[in-house]
Amino acid sequence: NARYDGSSRFAEGNQFGFFPSVSAGWRLSEEQFFNVSWIDELKLRASWGELGNQNIGNYPYQQVFQLGLNTPFGVSETLLPGAAATVVPNNEISWESTRVIDYGVDLSILKGRLNFTMDYFDKLTSGILYNITASSVLGLTPSVQNAGVVSNKGVDFNVIHQNDIGDFHYSVSANFSYVKNTVEELANVEEDIANGLFVGSSLESIYGYEALGLFADQTEINAHATQPRTPQPGDIKFRDISGPQGVPDGIVDATYDRKIIGNRFPKFNFGGTINLGYKGFDLSILLQGVAGANQLVSGFYSNAFFQGSNPQRWMYENRWTEENPDPNAEYPRLSVLGGNEEQFYTSTFRMFNASYLRINNAQLGYSFPDGFLDNIKLSNLRVYISTRNLYTFDNLRVGLDPEMGVGYPPVRLYNLGINLGF
Repeated sequence: NARYDGSSRFAEGNQFGFFPSVSAGWRLSEEQFFNVSWIDELKLRASWGELGNQNIGNYPYQQVFQLGLNTPFGVSETLLPGAAATVVPNNEISWESTRVIDYGVDLSILKGRLNFTMDYFDKLTSGILYNITASSVLGLTPSVQNAGVVSNKGVDFNVIHQNDIGDFHYSVSANFSYVKNTVEELANVEEDIANGLFVGSSLESIYGYEALGLFADQTEINAHATQPRTPQPGDIKFRDISGPQGVPDGIVDATYDRKIIGNRFPKFNFGGTINLGYKGFDLSILLQGVAGANQLVSGFYSNAFFQGSNPQRWMYENRWTEENPDPNAEYPRLSVLGGNEEQFYTSTFRMFNASYLRINNAQLGYSFPDGFLDNIKLSNLRVYISTRNLYTFDNLRVGLDPEMGVGYPPVRLYNLGINLGF
């Protein structure tokens, strides 16, 4: 396959892109030399291809002036309507390209009752279109540009088992994937801290301080490295990682003492479905989860007085106090005036393991038999009850969503329904 695409979102000379692909498969189970009775199908697959992306907004290569920027002029400083250039255009942007290599195997055994699929993939996205963070000294916002290269390598597994035992039918499927995500190139820089991008690390990296617990007393504060703010007993203690000479210098600051402390991009994704049926009854369950990812607590779960709110009970009961100066307390000292500003520093103190397994959907139904339907002149009648976000298995405090990192649990929905056919 091959396609040649053109887009007016790019300047002349960069409007067109050529994106080919090729794939091949070999069904070994169809060959005469293959004679394994319990294997129904065995197929080997391989593919290589490129895709283009032009989703960057309309015409970012053009110089645009923003209206409505009123400015005072003259001695009287009369306010007059004005326009100004607020974005630096980029005439050199072109197609973002994704190259994917895939090797796979399909296996079906036991007369189709067990099916297995495995894939190894190597995905390289180059010329990634995004806005690089720039200093406010520039005075303008940089336009989108082909600024990076990201690779994704990993494996996908999928297995399905189904069978009928008399009036009982069941099917169970499970999927699992491992992805190693790496930022290979990033324009002409090694990092973009504001966007969590670091060459050699995963997307959505979390960059911050390493917390060492809480200060027990003033003596410990005096003996430790100078902190980003003047600490008091019960405040978070940050590690002095390095300094201008490449060794700890007794001062904790943003330049030398922050590092990659985690990432939001999960390494493992998994899920499954369970479908059961017995006569008129049916039950379906959908599971989904991730592992190998981190998240930051934010908002009301990060600060006891966030936006004028009241402390939560666990904060009050598990806080550091002079009577109980526990350096490993779950929450620092409470300070109404200061609002515990240190909570807003990105650090391991606010970070948690975001791994979870969630029962996304569950539905139980009953379909009435044909004899009953004939009496009431219906072709089908099914009643069911279903729920969404039934339960999440994790190690977090109740009410904290591992996907969002905020103190709002996912909404749980219940539905009771009837399907009628006349």
